Amino acid sequence: MKNYFNYLINILFPERCLICGKEINVLTEYRYALCKDCHDLLEEIKEPRCTKCSIPLVKGVEKCTRCKTSSYTFISNFSLYNYHDWRVKELIYMYKFRVKKKLSYFFAEKLAEVINSRYRNLPVIPVPAEGKSVRRRGFDHIGLIADRLEKYYGMEIRHLLRKKIHTKEQKGLNFEERIGNLKGSIKINSKELLRLTKCEKKQVVLLDDIFTTGATAEECSKVLKKNGMQSIYIVTIAID
Repeated sequence: MKNYFNYLINILFPERCLICGKEINVLTEYRYALCKDCHDLLEEIKEPRCTKCSIPLVKGVEKCTRCKTSSYTFISNFSLYNYHDWRVKELIYMYKFRVKKKLSYFFAEKLAEVINSRYRNLPVIPVPAEGKSVRRRGFDHIGLIADRLEKYYGMEIRHLLRKKIHTKEQKGLNFEERIGNLKGSIKINSKELLRLTKCEKKQVVLLDDIFTTGATAEECSKVLKKNGMQSIYIVTIAID
């Protein structure tokens, strides 16, 4: 009965691929509003990549120029995709600004693969959204992905951070300017902190959508470090 109902829904309200616009059958093709062709064209970053920020590198190079001269509080960032891939950029845009919430399942699935293979059983901490952004978009885009990770992949999600101060748009700012813009804007959630055991504080994963200069990851990491987290790893959908 359920399959018959889904079949009728698919006939009456056909879904289209968010990238190419082709009509897709969600029962036989990729189930997250992507056709199989477009899904298969999404290329994850391959080695070699910078061991610190994850940007693609040429063979024989361990760190990019930026990371060689920068000092971060977190251990490393691991990004799934290169943001300069127009398909990746389009999907993130559609998710964040066109409220295509179905993509949260897709991103959660891909992120779960990375977290389970590299950071299994570590607490996952979503980067907090600003209230103004949530009201404008109508949802917390990272929080929703975290909910999927918790519900469908059994991950331990800890909402340890809160955005307390409104900050101006980060776009167009360099690393130092972004750090200054974010300074003091991230606060610890004291009640959630009390739930963490001493063992859980040893290693944690910070979850975000795009790693650009690392300023957001750095500000969040400083707050986490100050409150007892020892090793902080970043996982993001894409690196710009």
